[in-house]
Amino acid sequence: MICQACGVEAPTRKVQFHKHTGMLIVMQHGHFGGNFCKRCINKYFAQFTGWTALAGWWGMISFFITPCVLLWNTGLYLTTLGLPAPAPGAAPPQLTQEAIDKLGPYTDRLFSALNAGRPHKQVAEEIAGLAGVTPMQVLLYINAVIEASQEG
Repeated sequence: MICQACGVEAPTRKVQFHKHTGMLIVMQHGHFGGNFCKRCINKYFAQFTGWTALAGWWGMISFFITPCVLLWNTGLYLTTLGLPAPAPGAAPPQLTQEAIDKLGPYTDRLFSALNAGRPHKQVAEEIAGLAGVTPMQVLLYINAVIEASQEG
């Protein structure tokens, strides 16, 4: 899977963390969610829960909402503890010349499958296995081919 926050190919889990800011008269509430890797889950849990723990209490209604938000974020975070972390130094995939060379022979097959209406994700996984690249590199390759055809 691809982390929607950082773009790294790693195991992901769907989460949605909330942030609450209490003020004397008004309050603000926000959230951020998606399919995130362990590294991003840790980051956003700390940011949103830490902010809420510090700034959530400063209003009459917020005094009661803040514990709920803290419990929600913590409970959600606990469900992700078993998720493996991305490999050390993992970075978003890049379309290298090596990947382009490996994908070249599969271009017709790739676009035939897409034109037949097959889902991008399914086609990318299939072609990636054949070419020895990652599914994200296949998707980057598709975009590069389309951009090149539109330019010239």
